[in-house]
Amino acid sequence: MAISYTGRLSGVLRAVAHRVRFVPDAPRILVLSTLIIMGGVFILASCYLSRTIDQATASDVNNRSFTFANGAVFNTALNNVSTTLGG
Repeated sequence: MAISYTGRLSGVLRAVAHRVRFVPDAPRILVLSTLIIMGGVFILASCYLSRTIDQATASDVNNRSFTFANGAVFNTALNNVSTTLGG
């Protein structure tokens, strides 16, 4: 009498087959995540390196006023007092 195979796996065999199937995907996932991380690093570095920093000159701030919510940076007596710096 032959035992018919219905194509169903036991729970243990199903778990082993499930684990074995994803092992070849591990190197691809590692490479993909490395590429994504390196791409992010290069994007952030290019944004930082491409920006220009111009120094403020006297004509840039002439006849302008700047308001600070806390004047303690100028004098401790001005703590929690709104302070305007004018030039």
